[in-house]
Amino acid sequence: MLPVLFRIGTFQLDSYTALAALAFLASVWFFKHYASRLGLNERQIMGFVVLGFLGAVVGGRGLYVVVNWFYFAPRPLEIIKVWRGGFVSYGGIIGMLGGAFFYAQKERVPLWSIMDLAALCSALAVGIGRFGCLAAGCDYGTTAVELPFAVTYSDPASAVPIELLGLPMHPVQAYMAFANLFVFGFLWFVLKRTNRSGVVFGLQAMFYASLRFWLEGYRGDLDRGMFFDGQFSTAQSMGIVWFSFGLGLVVYRWKRGRIG
Repeated sequence: MLPVLFRIGTFQLDSYTALAALAFLASVWFFKHYASRLGLNERQIMGFVVLGFLGAVVGGRGLYVVVNWFYFAPRPLEIIKVWRGGFVSYGGIIGMLGGAFFYAQKERVPLWSIMDLAALCSALAVGIGRFGCLAAGCDYGTTAVELPFAVTYSDPASAVPIELLGLPMHPVQAYMAFANLFVFGFLWFVLKRTNRSGVVFGLQAMFYASLRFWLEGYRGDLDRGMFFDGQFSTAQSMGIVWFSFGLGLVVYRWKRGRIG
C-alpha cells in the first residue's frame, strides 16, 4: 500500500497522518453544521470540538498504552510520541464521547441530542480514519491467499512485519471503514426521523461493538491484548460491555420518548 504519501527533502507526510487529519476535519465540519441547529453558539461548538479531540487522543492513546504496558513501562517517553501512531479506537471513541458528555453537562445544553451528534461524528471519523490504517498497514488482517480482493504490502515502511510482506491479507481496515460509513449514513437517516434523543447514540454503540467483535476474527496483528486464556481480544471484551450499554440506552431512551 502507501504508508508515506510524499516526501519533500527531510519532510514526509504519512498517509495515516493525512487521513487522520481528514477524519478530524470532516467530523468537525459535520458537528459544527448540525450543532448550530440545536441552538449552540460558536463558543460552545468550539468547546465541544476541543474537548472531544482531547478526549479522543487521551482515550485512544491511553488504552493503547495499557494494552501494551510491558513495552511502554521501560520506555515512558514513548507514551507521548503519538505522531508515531498507536491508538485503540474504543478508547478514542469513549474519550471523545466522555469529553462531549462533560461539556454538555457544564454548558447545560441538550445532553442526549449532543451525544447523538457526537456518536455520528465518531462513526464518520472512524470510517475515514481506517483508510489511513489501510494505507499504513497497521491493524492488518490475517493472510488470505485465495481472496480476490486481498491486499498485499511490499513497502518496508509499512506497519506490517517484514515476514508478512508480499503475502495477501484480509483488508480488515477497509471492512471497518466501509461499515462505519454505512452506519454513519444509516444513523443520520434515523436521527432526522426520530424525536427520541439518545437512541442514535445507543444504536451506534451496538453497531460498532458488533462490527469490532466480528472483525477481530480477521485481524492478524498480535498487539491487541488477549483475555480469558486468549479467547477474547481487548476489543471483543470491551465490545460485550459496550453493546450491552448501547442496548440498555436504546430501550431506556425509547421509553422516555422525548428530546433532551
